[in-house]
Amino acid sequence: MRKLKALLGLGFSEWVRNYRLNKSCELLNQGHRASQVYFDVGFSSHSYFSSCFKAKFGVTPKQYQSVETV
Repeated sequence: MRKLKALLGLGFSEWVRNYRLNKSCELLNQGHRASQVYFDVGFSSHSYFSSCFKAKFGVTPKQYQSVETV
Protein backbone atom coordinates (compact mmCIF):
# COMPACT_ATOMS: atom_id res chain seq x y z
CA MET A 1 0.00 0.00 0.00
CA ARG A 2 2.92 2.35 0.68
CA LYS A 3 4.29 1.66 -2.79
CA LEU A 4 0.95 2.50 -4.37
CA LYS A 5 0.75 5.71 -2.35
CA ALA A 6 4.28 6.66 -3.41
CA LEU A 7 3.68 5.90 -7.09
CA LEU A 8 0.17 7.27 -7.56
CA GLY A 9 -0.31 9.61 -4.64
CA LEU A 10 -3.46 7.72 -3.69
CA GLY A 11 -4.18 5.20 -0.99
CA PHE A 12 -5.51 1.80 -2.01
CA SER A 13 -9.12 2.53 -1.05
CA GLU A 14 -9.03 5.87 -2.91
CA TRP A 15 -7.63 4.16 -5.99
CA VAL A 16 -10.33 1.47 -5.89
CA ARG A 17 -13.07 4.08 -5.39
CA ASN A 18 -11.79 6.14 -8.35
CA TYR A 19 -11.59 3.03 -10.53
CA ARG A 20 -15.17 2.08 -9.64
CA LEU A 21 -16.43 5.61 -10.29
CA ASN A 22 -14.72 5.74 -13.69
CA LYS A 23 -16.17 2.33 -14.55
CA SER A 24 -19.62 3.57 -13.50
CA CYS A 25 -19.29 6.39 -16.05
CA GLU A 26 -18.67 3.83 -18.78
CA LEU A 27 -21.76 1.87 -17.75
CA LEU A 28 -23.91 4.99 -17.58
CA ASN A 29 -22.74 5.99 -21.06
CA GLN A 30 -23.74 2.54 -22.31
CA GLY A 31 -27.29 3.11 -21.07
CA HIS A 32 -27.29 1.09 -17.87
CA ARG A 33 -29.74 2.26 -15.22
CA ALA A 34 -28.22 4.58 -12.63
CA SER A 35 -30.05 2.72 -9.87
CA GLN A 36 -28.28 -0.55 -10.79
CA VAL A 37 -24.80 0.73 -11.66
CA TYR A 38 -23.77 1.26 -8.03
CA PHE A 39 -24.15 -2.47 -7.39
CA ASP A 40 -22.47 -3.50 -10.65
CA VAL A 41 -19.28 -1.56 -9.84
CA GLY A 42 -19.06 -2.78 -6.24
CA PHE A 43 -20.60 -0.11 -4.01
CA SER A 44 -22.75 -1.56 -1.24
CA SER A 45 -24.95 1.52 -0.82
CA HIS A 46 -26.67 3.63 -3.44
CA SER A 47 -26.48 6.75 -1.27
CA TYR A 48 -22.73 6.34 -0.70
CA PHE A 49 -22.20 5.78 -4.42
CA SER A 50 -24.19 8.91 -5.25
CA SER A 51 -22.30 11.06 -2.76
CA CYS A 52 -18.90 9.80 -4.02
CA PHE A 53 -19.98 10.28 -7.63
CA LYS A 54 -21.16 13.82 -6.97
CA ALA A 55 -17.97 14.67 -5.07
CA LYS A 56 -15.82 13.49 -8.00
CA PHE A 57 -17.86 14.66 -10.99
CA GLY A 58 -20.03 17.46 -9.58
CA VAL A 59 -23.34 15.89 -10.62
CA THR A 60 -25.41 12.91 -9.54
CA PRO A 61 -25.23 9.72 -11.62
CA LYS A 62 -28.71 10.37 -13.02
CA GLN A 63 -27.78 13.94 -14.00
CA TYR A 64 -24.56 12.68 -15.58
CA GLN A 65 -26.47 10.14 -17.62
CA SER A 66 -29.04 12.66 -18.83
CA VAL A 67 -26.30 15.12 -19.85
CA GLU A 68 -24.30 12.45 -21.69
CA THR A 69 -27.29 11.18 -23.65
CA VAL A 70 -28.35 14.65 -24.86
